[in-house]
Parts: sequence; C-alpha cells; structure tokens
Amino acid sequence: MKVLNFLRARIRKILLEEIWLDDYLKRGMKSGKNFSIQPGVILDYSHCNLITIGNNVTIAPQAYLLAHDASTKRDLGYTKIGRIDIKDNVFAGARALIMPGVTVGENSIVAAGAVVTKNVKPNTVVAGNPAKEIILIRIKNY
Repeated sequence: MKVLNFLRARIRKILLEEIWLDDYLKRGMKSGKNFSIQPGVILDYSHCNLITIGNNVTIAPQAYLLAHDASTKRDLGYTKIGRIDIKDNVFAGARALIMPGVTVGENSIVAAGAVVTKNVKPNTVVAGNPAKEIILIRIKNY
C-alpha cells in the first residue's frame, strides 16, 4: 500500500506539475527543523534562494512568500528583489502575503490575510493591509 501511495504521489506531481518542498530546497531555499507548510502555500520559486525559514515555523494554507515584486516595473522601471527571513517559532496565517526584503522576528504571528511590507519585530502580532503591530490585552478570568 505504501508503494502504491508513493507511486500515485509521483504521478500526480508529474501530471499536475506540482512543486514540492524538496524542489525549493534544491533551488537554494533554506529551512530549519519542524517546518510545516500547509496546502496551497506559494513560495517564490524563481527566487527561492532568497528565502530562509527557521525552526518550528508554520505557514497556513494559501499564504504567499514573494522574494520579488514586479508591480514597480512599469512605473519605476525596476523590479524589487529582496530576502525573506522567517525566524524561529513563527506562525503565518492563511492568505498572508510576505513581500521582499522582510524579516519576521522570532515568536511572532502574522495574522491571516496580512500584507507584510516591513520587518516584524520579535514577539509581536501583525495584522492588516499593510500589516501593523497589534496589541493584545490579556483579560483576567473572574
């Protein structure tokens, strides 16, 4: 049964031209231990050598890590290219977008749908478009 499942996965990869995590690592992306990537995550395949992901990182479904941004090409004449560095113990929510030149500090959370254009300090939570630090208030249980 294991052999059959393995063969199905390989055939699916070839037929659907799926890109697996191993493909990114072979092209130069770096990742630490216990890195969890959920279905539908898009890692910038053409510039994946600029992406570094630390230990104990989870990236939720349909999140994007883009190491290049061609939206400036038409108006400014250049494409922005930059490193993405995700430090240890980070969670990036569903459909989060992390743009080039961004470092996400340790123990941070990027909320679902956030568009991260600037560095995220360690031990913080960011949300919104553009992403901004949000303050969490702990409420005592009475």
